[in-house]
Amino acid sequence: MEEIIRYAKASYEDLSEEEKMEVEEMFKLMDKDGDGKVSTQEFKNHFRKEGDLAKVHSNLFNLIDGDGNGNLQFEEVLILYYIRKSGRPACEACGNFTKALFLA
Repeated sequence: MEEIIRYAKASYEDLSEEEKMEVEEMFKLMDKDGDGKVSTQEFKNHFRKEGDLAKVHSNLFNLIDGDGNGNLQFEEVLILYYIRKSGRPACEACGNFTKALFLA
């Protein structure tokens, strides 16, 4: 996962100011209680609201929660943004999140 974190950070640095604002807005939309982190429930609610919870593999939250504290900080949401922008949230054949898809 460390490679994806590096790619996500580098990708963020290369974004336009408008795109960076889009990432920040996505984080704010997910962080409903405004505490600066996204809980598992906020994560699920966000994708349920967007109607694409089925596209999000159930382990994705745990995979991008790098420190394992049960919440996503902004840096961890960058990984989610990077994955979503890639258009490949999961393996099309098996439906599982596959880290290798993002390192190709």
